[in-house]
Amino acid sequence: MSEPDAVVVCTVCRNVLDVEWSDDGARYIHTRIDAIQDLDHDPVPIDAPPGFRGGRCDFCSDGLPAFILPARDFVYPDDRSQSSRGDWAVCPDCATLISRNQWSQLIERVAGAHRQRVGSSLPPEARAQIRIRYRALRKHIAGPLREIPPLR
Repeated sequence: MSEPDAVVVCTVCRNVLDVEWSDDGARYIHTRIDAIQDLDHDPVPIDAPPGFRGGRCDFCSDGLPAFILPARDFVYPDDRSQSSRGDWAVCPDCATLISRNQWSQLIERVAGAHRQRVGSSLPPEARAQIRIRYRALRKHIAGPLREIPPLR
């Protein structure tokens, strides 16, 4: 369907999808944030249209992405059936924390956004999972934050 670094979205909700690997190959799934929101449909993957500017911050899931954090693909150490493919979208607030190397504060921002979105605290196991995944991401960052140019 798509090239390895292409953005894949759901045709129903237009949210960016994650990939999950198994012995049967890859399948696209809604992100963890989408799962928390209890979506009423299964993902229907398609390549994002040219000039796609949708989506949300891959960190806090609230902000509109204004930056790209280049990253090499990697398998999540806490769940080897899931992986991160390609670059991460970043909102301005999360980009500030990343550029200052304030990853603990970034996790607090993510936890605060979760609390606002669902009305409850981020469970300790989810916070631990985020810490593990961000540590893995940091090892796979492939360059500095890049601003997403506006569409013309």
